Amino acid sequence: MTSPRVGFIGLGEVATVLSRELFRNGVEVKVFDTLSATPEGYEILKERIRNTGVKLEPLEDVIGSSQYVLSTVPTQKAMMVAKMASPYLRKGIIYIDMNSTSPAEKREIGKIVEAAGGDYVEAAILGAIGAGGPKTRIIVAGPLGKTVAKVFTSLGLNLEWYSEEIGKASLFKMLRSVFSKGLECIILELLVAGRRAEIEEDLWQEVCRFMKQHPFNIVADNWVRTHSVASQRRYHEMVQVNNTLNELGLESVMSKATESFFLRSFKMGIQEAFNKKPDSRAKVIEFLELRIGSEV
Repeated sequence: MTSPRVGFIGLGEVATVLSRELFRNGVEVKVFDTLSATPEGYEILKERIRNTGVKLEPLEDVIGSSQYVLSTVPTQKAMMVAKMASPYLRKGIIYIDMNSTSPAEKREIGKIVEAAGGDYVEAAILGAIGAGGPKTRIIVAGPLGKTVAKVFTSLGLNLEWYSEEIGKASLFKMLRSVFSKGLECIILELLVAGRRAEIEEDLWQEVCRFMKQHPFNIVADNWVRTHSVASQRRYHEMVQVNNTLNELGLESVMSKATESFFLRSFKMGIQEAFNKKPDSRAKVIEFLELRIGSEV
């Protein structure tokens, strides 16, 4: 079977890692990046693809010679790049948008691509390519998502079909980021406070030990279920936590938000609704979901 021709728009970390793997598996790969407009930028790009066989080409040539065009640019440039690419798209070209944008923006970009004659598939990268390499999990959505997942997985990547509906993959990633990005900031707030209090390593070891000894699915499920009966107590505990951070001279962004969350749940009457810990986290989620919207 003849290997597909693949083009990348944007040669940052994602494209650098994925293009190397695709080329290693026999794929003809071309890339375009706006950095190539200056001599200094061109040299930076050449260094990124040194000894790979990946070719730097103008945008028109990258799109015109490719069956699959992967957009891997900074989030804020995703729409602009789709508009730049649209004059060169045609029937038979599949435009794969791998940028971290909202579901609504994915749908708008899809309209631009399809109006130009191309086919559109959205992709959501679930992890750091720099750490996970070409096997980082990527979910795709769109009518041609299954085909794209099959093709690129056979070429060394890790694509999974998620939905036929454009926007679903992005929705999954955006909501997943509530956890991943939020946890990142919580950890940083903890460690900064630990450094200020001169117990940073003790706290780090304690958290690592706790997470190693207790499976996350069990711990998280218990946190959710006990939220129903312990929100008042935890609110008052967080008041003390924030007082402690203030005593250390630190701004408590994440901890303040946690305090506010517990207070909101308590004021909603969650403890009156649950006189004991429920047997399912779904009951707690349902209670909150039905009421949080009315608070906005």
